[in-house]
Amino acid sequence: MRPNPKIAVALHDVEPATFERCALIRDWLSDHGVDRVTLLVIPARDLHPLGGRCPEMVDWLQERRLAGDSIAQHGFQHVQLRGGQPSQGVLPTRGRRAAEFVGLDQEETRRAVEAGWRILKLAGIELDRKILADLAVKDPAGFASLTTQAKGAIGAA
Repeated sequence: MRPNPKIAVALHDVEPATFERCALIRDWLSDHGVDRVTLLVIPARDLHPLGGRCPEMVDWLQERRLAGDSIAQHGFQHVQLRGGQPSQGVLPTRGRRAAEFVGLDQEETRRAVEAGWRILKLAGIELDRKILADLAVKDPAGFASLTTQAKGAIGAA
């Protein structure tokens, strides 16, 4: 038996409508010894920026970051608006709430990602540059291209 077993946990779909439930889940994880979680935040599920809609959630996210959690952008709306199929080898999606960037071209994807960054930045939420895990899995080439452009746009090394 390993002396310090580790587990990686990502809490998906953090947004104003799910905030209370996500906070309860995060507390439960803490109670069970999970000291760090990646919180996957949806910037604008219904096209309304989260900062003004739920300041309590913004405060909670900032507190969680200070406590060691990571914050990652989870798409823009997290709704697939266009038809399309993910890359081969990817598990099937569940309705319109997954695979947001499938069917979008590179420019549309870039605009959606940048809009999400702006919304989160305006709310005072700092990302950990672990963005778009879904896209990384579902379209590795598109993700590589997007992150190269995004790093240049935000001045990342």
